[in-house]
Amino acid sequence: MTRASQQQGMMLLEVIVALAVFAGAALALMNSMSGQMSATSRLSEHLFADWVSANWLAEEALAEQMLTPSVTEKRKPQHHGSADMAGQTWSWTLQETPSSDASYTTQVLTITHDGVAVRSVLRLLPQAQDASS
Repeated sequence: MTRASQQQGMMLLEVIVALAVFAGAALALMNSMSGQMSATSRLSEHLFADWVSANWLAEEALAEQMLTPSVTEKRKPQHHGSADMAGQTWSWTLQETPSSDASYTTQVLTITHDGVAVRSVLRLLPQAQDASS
């Protein structure tokens, strides 16, 4: 004897609800993964820009150490240029301005990639002392 009211399997409405829940979860997961991929790309770009700025600062420090003091005072750093890093060309621009304290000069090094500024580095340099004082 079998009952006619016993259910065998799931109803169509239950299957549709289960698919809707699964689709919503899959969509949220895909959106999250897309955001992570975008963040990873930006992080990589910032890392390379940091390396370009660190290389520039190291080259400037080495150049200042290798020159005699009289040559260093006359030497002016370049104000723009480019560097190759990770198979890409990165541009840099240096802006020098006197700081609010007259004993220092402010340098701002801006690293750009594809015309977009990625990183800026600020450094303070002591003003060169006159040899007569």
